[in-house]
Amino acid sequence: MCGDFNFVFDLNLDKMGGQQRTNFRARGDCLRLMATYNLVDIWRERHPMTKSFTWSSNILLGLHCRLDLFLISHHLSHVVNNLSQPLAIQSDHSMIFISCEMSSEKRGPGYWKLNNSFLNDSNYIDLITKLIVDTSEIQNVEDPSSLWEFLKFKIRKVSINYSKCKAGERRSRENSLTEKIAILERNLFNLEFPETRAQLLEARNELLLYYDQKLQGTIIRSRARWVEQGEKNTSYFLNLEKCNKSNNTIYKIKDSEGNDYVDSKIILNEIKCFYEKLY
Repeated sequence: MCGDFNFVFDLNLDKMGGQQRTNFRARGDCLRLMATYNLVDIWRERHPMTKSFTWSSNILLGLHCRLDLFLISHHLSHVVNNLSQPLAIQSDHSMIFISCEMSSEKRGPGYWKLNNSFLNDSNYIDLITKLIVDTSEIQNVEDPSSLWEFLKFKIRKVSINYSKCKAGERRSRENSLTEKIAILERNLFNLEFPETRAQLLEARNELLLYYDQKLQGTIIRSRARWVEQGEKNTSYFLNLEKCNKSNNTIYKIKDSEGNDYVDSKIILNEIKCFYEKLY
């Protein structure tokens, strides 16, 4: 979010001259919005004690305020590499400028976890049971622990492939239902298809079931400590999941000499060196 907010957050830092007041109601609404969506005033975050202004009154000389803001998601703060306020000649507002540098590094596969719902899936149970039986029949294995490690490796590989296959089937079915609902809604008032309303309700209920399943996965990944039965505040759990991912990612590191680095390769190397010395 960006623009002229027409109020200041801090009367001491963001305003000079005039009366010590601002639009407190608008400021309160904005602060609540920032808390809800985890937004930050990136300029103030980077310059916590700097007096800076983006607007100067043409009528009351000496009245200056910082009214123009960039509010960005907190988890994107690390990609902002430049903030400035170029001087405006023909306007009472200064331009505000922000530039970001997104990481071009490819992310790894991450930490894999088994979808526990597969334990109630008869097809998955049969697949793993057969795998265990086939592996147990392998002969000439001197070390049983090696066979155990091999079995775990095979179970992981089969489970990942099974999970991808099921996810593809769900996406395909979800897209099919979405298209079906769109067609049924167009035919809803067509007298030639009296059964349309019942079909539309059935398709919507099935699609809602898919959304509920996706929400349950989001709730689990968000690691929410307390969830009310039937609670469906999807945006809350998505934001919580996003926040957890951001908290588990190292965007900047300081080496033993106090130098800061944001390059992912340097970060990985510093972590490697730290643990090599530690152990």
